[in-house]
Amino acid sequence: MRRIKGAIGTAIGFCMAAGFTCLILALVYSLASEQMPALKSIWPELRCVAGFPENGSSCASQEIATLEDELRNSEQERKRASDAIVGDRLVYTQGEKLKDGVYLAAGTLYQDTAAQTGLIQSYCWVVADISGLDPRAAVAVMYGDGRIEKQKVTPEELAMLEMTAREVDSARAACPFPKRS
Repeated sequence: MRRIKGAIGTAIGFCMAAGFTCLILALVYSLASEQMPALKSIWPELRCVAGFPENGSSCASQEIATLEDELRNSEQERKRASDAIVGDRLVYTQGEKLKDGVYLAAGTLYQDTAAQTGLIQSYCWVVADISGLDPRAAVAVMYGDGRIEKQKVTPEELAMLEMTAREVDSARAACPFPKRS
């Protein structure tokens, strides 16, 4: 019991000392800020360093500019990948026939298309051969590091392919992705 009382007394004493110290520091700060205008501007800087910048501060503007740069860079990367897809840089591979008029296909983007080396990304689609239109639904993407990401197939795409979600899952496992070396 004596230890508990001692621990409580110590905690209370510590809180009182910390509170008194904060009170003295606040008093000194308020008196010194009138004499030294630079101290008035320290609060926004401290908020910036802590990660809670004031609206309209230079720190917030810098954060916004950094985020805009990152967004611009990701847009450029997306456009570069899109341009490569639109261009003749995709190497197409037809996979197995799933059912009448429906088959798997993969389009692979390489760093060196001619030698088919340096895998960047490979896209797998289920393609329906409908009067030569060949609508497709993306089912998976394989990245250069070998990671495969499933793509969500919408109910509209399932209806167009005349397939169930279970059949698409089975087809996804058979995607004709290139072998990684």
